[in-house]
Amino acid sequence: MAPDEEKEKERIMSLPQLQNFMKRDPEAYGPEFDQQWSHFDSQMEMFKLKPQKPSSSFGEQVMFLAHVAPSFPEKAKALPDLLIGALSDHFEVMHSSMRSTLVQALILLRNRDQFPCAKTLPVYFKLFRSQDKALRKSIFNHIVRDIAHMNQKTKNQKVNYELRDFFFAHLKETDTEVCRHACAVFITMYRQNVWSDTHVVNLMSSGLLHPDLKVAAALAHLFLGNKTKGLEGILDESDDEDEAENITEAVTGIVGAKKTGNRVRKLKRAKKAAKKAARKNGKKGSNVVSFVAIDLLNDPQTLAERLLQRLSKGGEPFLFRLLMLHLVARLIGRHQLQVLNLYPFLQKYLVPTQKEVTKVMAALVEASHPAVPPEEVRPVVLHIVRYFVTEAQSPEVIEIGLNTIREVCARSINILTEEELTDLCGFRKHKNKGVSMAVRSLINTYRELHPQLLHRSLRGREATVAVSRGEVQAPQFGEMQASEKIEGLELLAAKKGKHEKEVGDGMDLMSEKVLSPEDFKQLRKLRLQKSIEQPSCNKNR
Repeated sequence: MAPDEEKEKERIMSLPQLQNFMKRDPEAYGPEFDQQWSHFDSQMEMFKLKPQKPSSSFGEQVMFLAHVAPSFPEKAKALPDLLIGALSDHFEVMHSSMRSTLVQALILLRNRDQFPCAKTLPVYFKLFRSQDKALRKSIFNHIVRDIAHMNQKTKNQKVNYELRDFFFAHLKETDTEVCRHACAVFITMYRQNVWSDTHVVNLMSSGLLHPDLKVAAALAHLFLGNKTKGLEGILDESDDEDEAENITEAVTGIVGAKKTGNRVRKLKRAKKAAKKAARKNGKKGSNVVSFVAIDLLNDPQTLAERLLQRLSKGGEPFLFRLLMLHLVARLIGRHQLQVLNLYPFLQKYLVPTQKEVTKVMAALVEASHPAVPPEEVRPVVLHIVRYFVTEAQSPEVIEIGLNTIREVCARSINILTEEELTDLCGFRKHKNKGVSMAVRSLINTYRELHPQLLHRSLRGREATVAVSRGEVQAPQFGEMQASEKIEGLELLAAKKGKHEKEVGDGMDLMSEKVLSPEDFKQLRKLRLQKSIEQPSCNKNR
């Protein structure tokens, strides 16, 4: 070994010891720091001449300065800018080990609050274009953890708005890796309840129209409330996917072998541990109420129309179109929208031979609500009657058709005529139990909502008596019951700490005071929270 190399090795080996001394007593080691900084300057100049050449001594020097920089804030304040400049100018030709070292040094400096978060984001998004998968994963994890840590105790709204604008600008870019990582940051921050307000939700909604299918699909899963899907499509290196793969491999390793008592017990323990971990992860950040993103949209009508317009152009994979159809239907049902072009669009997919026909029918049901004119949905329902509910079809197809008709008609009861309903009721004597049960469910729905359309023998005793006495009136389209109070007022009264007896039906609160804009804002949140909690409660039952 040459004498110069031996000296260099001795110098590098002494850096950790010098680092320890500098952290303990920075004032006593000021000259040594100046000497090391001068050495770093000379190595940086050499590095810029040949950035593609790896240099272990330069990497050691960079990490040494990153560790001791907080102890010398004035002397080392130029270090982040130098590292950012080197990465920005030479990241395409730089050796992967050097690129990783400089990034790790910047992460270390940021973790010690040596510069603001937004300073390194431009160069990080340049590095997302690199082919280094491990580096992309490291940078993404650092970004989301850094933002979450910033908002852990207090939220600086000015900084948050600057960061959101930065990510939104990159979400609109055409480079796939850049826009996908910007989208992944938004989704991760929303799911962690760090950024979950109306502003963020409406920024993300614009990504649903992005030309990159993975970005649009990931955001569609978010707005549909799928808590586990979406990120794996745009981040093949995400931690969630790795964890899921590890669990799958562990369980597969147990299941794939011969079933013995010991392996069955191991499988049960593995499943129990996976469920426990999922519950634990779900409880993180649960102190803040998280509303469904779809409820926070400012203009759902325009969004639904533009999404349907995108689907009408065609040329995209069927599964992607099906996902977007589901989202459009959810928007229509949730916000009671009028997007009348959707129903004939759905009709062309309603064929018994269609592989995903049940999902199309689910979208039809979700897009049906009382505010849709019955004559707009009627052609689709008659199409289902014609092609699904016939003796020529298998019992399974007939059952699916009847259940779909029941759900659609329950939302818009005036779609079928008396003759058409009588024909459907004729299947109640079908030899297949599933078909007969589906018809009975349809009859029960009409007994409750519109018994006049049923034959007298099918109305049931209570409905027959009510019709004969004139107590039941035929429902009319657009007819609504006027409310005598503000919906959810009792929730607001309970929130303000009133006793249950004082709460009553909420009328006492109305008589006591005039509700302020803040009260109405709180009331809207309480109603949203209740609407979110009710389906989960019913599911648990």
